[in-house]
Amino acid sequence: MRRSRPHLAHALLAIILLGSCSTGADAPPIVAEFKEAYESGDLDQIRALYTPDGIFATTDDVHEMYYGDTSIFGTLGLDGSEFIRRASIHAGEMAVDNAVAVGDRSVSFAWDWEDFASGTAVLHLREGRIAVAVLSVTEVEIAPFN
Repeated sequence: MRRSRPHLAHALLAIILLGSCSTGADAPPIVAEFKEAYESGDLDQIRALYTPDGIFATTDDVHEMYYGDTSIFGTLGLDGSEFIRRASIHAGEMAVDNAVAVGDRSVSFAWDWEDFASGTAVLHLREGRIAVAVLSVTEVEIAPFN
């Protein structure tokens, strides 16, 4: 996986603004746990990463909800149909690189699932578990809304 200049700029901005940032091997264990769980495709192992009210969303989901699409409501939580579907389709080898943690509540990293998709992730943590996971998928173009 190649290093992204915008991702490195993100890390520098975090250091400047917050004064606390760790990268790579110093990133929280949740990054390795995320990789292992999603590679396994085991729904229970994936759910264990999250807080009871945790959600998994994409940037496309966020964009659609902002513009009024309510069809995704209730599907992104641990028992939601979209959460379960995404857990099942993401099994397989996953590469993770450029992990950057800011304090103990946020971590971001670049990811690549085999030939399926790649992008960046931001995990917002509560007590070491994922409260909100937002993945930006580079292969998905966010269409304009009229």
